[in-house]
Amino acid sequence: MEKPFFIFSESYSFISSYSFIIDLSWKCIDVNQFFTYKYQNNKSESGIQDHREYKAFGRQHWSLCLLCITIRGRLIWFEAKIIAMDASFSLIKYLCYPSLAILMTGCFENDILVQPEVIKDDDQLEVSLIESTEILLYNYFKDSLVTNGKTNFMVGSSNDSIRGNVNAISYLQFGPESAIRMNDEAQMDSVVLVLFYESFQYDTLPVFDLNIYELLENPEPDEYNAIYNFQTFEHRASPIVNKQVQALPHKDSLTVTLPYEFGHALFENSKSSSSIFNSNEDLEEEFKGLVIEALGNGPLLTFSETSYIGFYYRGSANIDQTNSQFKITVQSGTESFTNLTVDKSTGLLNGFASYTNIDAEQTSGAVMVDPLYESGIRIEFPEIQLLKEISESFFISSAVLHLPVKPGTYNNYFNTPAFSINVYTVDKSNQIIGSLGTVGMAAFDDQFQEQTYYEIPVKDFIDSQLSANYDNENALWITLPVSTTLTSRYLVLSSHSTQQKIKLDIVFLPLN
Repeated sequence: MEKPFFIFSESYSFISSYSFIIDLSWKCIDVNQFFTYKYQNNKSESGIQDHREYKAFGRQHWSLCLLCITIRGRLIWFEAKIIAMDASFSLIKYLCYPSLAILMTGCFENDILVQPEVIKDDDQLEVSLIESTEILLYNYFKDSLVTNGKTNFMVGSSNDSIRGNVNAISYLQFGPESAIRMNDEAQMDSVVLVLFYESFQYDTLPVFDLNIYELLENPEPDEYNAIYNFQTFEHRASPIVNKQVQALPHKDSLTVTLPYEFGHALFENSKSSSSIFNSNEDLEEEFKGLVIEALGNGPLLTFSETSYIGFYYRGSANIDQTNSQFKITVQSGTESFTNLTVDKSTGLLNGFASYTNIDAEQTSGAVMVDPLYESGIRIEFPEIQLLKEISESFFISSAVLHLPVKPGTYNNYFNTPAFSINVYTVDKSNQIIGSLGTVGMAAFDDQFQEQTYYEIPVKDFIDSQLSANYDNENALWITLPVSTTLTSRYLVLSSHSTQQKIKLDIVFLPLN
């Protein structure tokens, strides 16, 4: 029987193995028939001894025989499938074979994989799939990040072997939600700082030191109204609060009692007609704000701007009077920002300069997008122009970029990955020139970390590149979605198995 035509070379060794197994199965049967025949025609004592030896040897051959027959049956079924698919190869074989020859020696790792026929409206459509793994990936990061104007702030000091060691210190100003004036008989009982949790990154079990300083200088943004992560402003050398705390995710806030003397001085300035709580300007004459710092390896925490300083008081000296409260909030304050440093010397991007394309081959095949230093991922398809020859006879039905998440860089409890990304088109200088939208994670495998990946539809980008008359050096650009909050989640992408690799799958359909 004539062997079916197959484009990829592995099929020939497969067919050869098929013929070998068929021959072996028949030889197994011949051996056992020979032993049986010899015993029946020689029943002497020596013949019986021979049969005992042959019987053990024959049982082994029968086991091999049964295995070969089973495999032979499956191979016969598979060969029938191959013959059924043979017609599907004809159009590719005769119309596109020159183009395929080029592609097979180029960037397409698995060459051409032809899918079974698709029947539609009684017409047979030949569907072909090209899988490309010749994809260039680059890390890219900036040296500064705007951290003011956010609806949250970050506090924490954490060691991370992937992104590096992170240290976040918050500078907070407060303001009254409305003008406040106390009567002369009012008495303050206590003052507290209430920080409302927004997110937790890394293990919350460790106890860490929390230092709170009084700010002595108003944070001033630049002409673009920006304060950057590397900026600092003067504060008192000694903290007004130093205590050990533990982040408790089951609670909604972290409450710290502030010194009575600190609160009482502010409270007393609220009793006159020129109360410091009439406006932010009045308050900042006496109180610029607080600086909050965490020491030791602990979680990275973000807190909501609804956090506040609360004053508990009684309206008179009467001890039977019920306590009341007024508060000044971060949300009502003039400025708040996070001083944020990331020591990359312990992470994936150790030794690399900012504002440069860092080849993934220099980072063990991994690329990372991290909002803490505004990094992005550049993705290029250098051999995409070779598809033009096929596109003359076929059109692209779909194009999907498969991006696996690197195992060991995330978990669902302490280091949750980013579950959505923004995909843009950029020029050779990484300037954004278009958008492919926001893409959510296609699959999340927290248990085994083998099937966590993104799938990005990139048909529009591939079509635009094929329609260009020259290589314009455009690429895809991946970042995390723009947000009004500081986020600590990051994402590391990398091929890590034969099933989970960074690849581009393109499905073609014939034009006629």
